[in-house]
Amino acid sequence: MAVTDAAPPPTLAPPTPLLGIVVEVSPNTTPSSSSQSFAKVVEAVVALRNAHLLCHHGGEVLVVAALPGATQFISSDQQNGGAATATALRECAEKADSERKTPAAVAAALGRFLCYAARQTSTARCVLFKCGEDDAGQYHAVMNCLFAARRRKILVDAVSLGAKPSPLAKLCAHLAKGAFTHNPPHLRDRLVAVALATFGADAECRQSLSLPALHEADFRTACLCCTPPKILDRGYVCATCLSVYCRADHECPCTKALRS
Repeated sequence: MAVTDAAPPPTLAPPTPLLGIVVEVSPNTTPSSSSQSFAKVVEAVVALRNAHLLCHHGGEVLVVAALPGATQFISSDQQNGGAATATALRECAEKADSERKTPAAVAAALGRFLCYAARQTSTARCVLFKCGEDDAGQYHAVMNCLFAARRRKILVDAVSLGAKPSPLAKLCAHLAKGAFTHNPPHLRDRLVAVALATFGADAECRQSLSLPALHEADFRTACLCCTPPKILDRGYVCATCLSVYCRADHECPCTKALRS
């Protein structure tokens, strides 16, 4: 009987790492598209994009712009260079200059990235560039995104670009086990270096690094009975659905159960 060498088992290709970058672009929180401050934000996004593609052959980068009341995908793979990404972000900022009353759709941008990542067979992580004050009306939607990211083991890093650290950005990093840093406007020249040093490494490499520690996070919730919602220090909780309200004088609108 002839003996032949058995064919080697097929090797599985390693998962393609996916990096998502969510950039809040709104005139209420982001400097003008022609300002030097916004140019530094664009430089940091392009630097993270280039570093990820350089370290991961065949990797993918997806930039999602959170515009006033809308979101926009900006694909940034090997064929779409960093210059094209920068141009697309500047165009998004120019579109947002005409909207002054609508807040940026940060929750929708995070949700769209998570939906895209759920359809891929790759490992994924996300970096959020958060500007200015938080929108309490998006609190619950952002929390849902963070719980979904944590369930799928997707790291969510956050950098706060306002004068004061964003409590929502801190909460994003805390719940999704990511890194957080605060880069105020007067330190904007350091943003590229800070972004690469803090967010450049993936989850495996971070085990050997000493990243900035998040010592505190704001766990206050948003009220469901006010428009716009208010952030509460104390409130009333529905025993059926666990929704939080600032008053206890009427029934829960979600379950119609009386709150006491």
